[in-house]
Amino acid sequence: MRISGKRPECLDLDAWRLFAPTEVVAHYDDMIKKHEAAEDKQEMHFGSALIFRQQLAPVDMYCYLKAKFGEPNGLQTKVGRDDSSNWIHWDYHFHSHKAHVYILGTDREVHFMISEALADADWPALASAIKSDFKRSGNAKSQIKNSLEKWLYSLTILLRPQIYAPTCTTRL
Repeated sequence: MRISGKRPECLDLDAWRLFAPTEVVAHYDDMIKKHEAAEDKQEMHFGSALIFRQQLAPVDMYCYLKAKFGEPNGLQTKVGRDDSSNWIHWDYHFHSHKAHVYILGTDREVHFMISEALADADWPALASAIKSDFKRSGNAKSQIKNSLEKWLYSLTILLRPQIYAPTCTTRL
C-alpha cells in the first residue's frame, strides 16, 4: 500500500525509458545482492506485482510496447529460445523517473513488477493509462500485430498437456 498521497511514478507513461543492456545486468546484480543480504529470503525485493489476465492481452501489450519502444530488452527474451515453447515470450525493463517497471508476457497473462508500492486503485489506473496510450501507436501496433505468425492451439493441451504437448500446435 502506498504511504504518501504522491502519484506513483510508473503511471507517467511518457517518462518510460528502456533500460540499456548494461542497466539490465546491473539491475539483476542489485536484486541478487538484496536477496543475499535479506534476512527473510522469501521477501519480495520490489514494491508491487500484479498479473493481468483480462484487462491487458499479451499480444496487444507486446505489439504496443514493440511499436513504442522497439524490440524487448529483458533477460528472458535474450536467453529464451525463439519459439512458442517458452513460458515467458517477451519481457521489457523500463525506468519511469526513479521507478523500475518490468513487464513480461506469457500465453495468457501480462505480469508487472514495479519497484514502488502501488495501492489497489493504482493498478486499474495503470491498465487504463496503457489502453489509452494504445491509440498513440495504433498504426504501428496494427502493422506489428498483422505481421505475427498465426497459430492454432488445440484444446487438448489444456486437458492433457503431458501427453499431447509435442503435437498441440499447428501453424496456420
